[in-house]
Amino acid sequence: MLACVSVYHGQCVSIFGSGCPSGTFQTLSYCGFLEACCYGGSFGSGSTGSGSTGSGGSTGTSSSSEQERRTQEAIKLRQERILEQEL
Repeated sequence: MLACVSVYHGQCVSIFGSGCPSGTFQTLSYCGFLEACCYGGSFGSGSTGSGSTGSGGSTGTSSSSEQERRTQEAIKLRQERILEQEL
């Protein structure tokens, strides 16, 4: 089973389709060739679960936000490279 589904509780979609639904994250890893992994939001628990209370909870949230920002930057760079190769 693909990591997108089994680990991130996401869904693999074609990169030529309509893309990931609003409110989800996208990465070009963890799926097959020419597929993107849509995860988080409506696709499963992701990193938005409500686990523990207390001061430790906010620390994990900021780490997740930073990781998500980096992931989105990496996705943007990959998409730009793909578009450059097509031209």
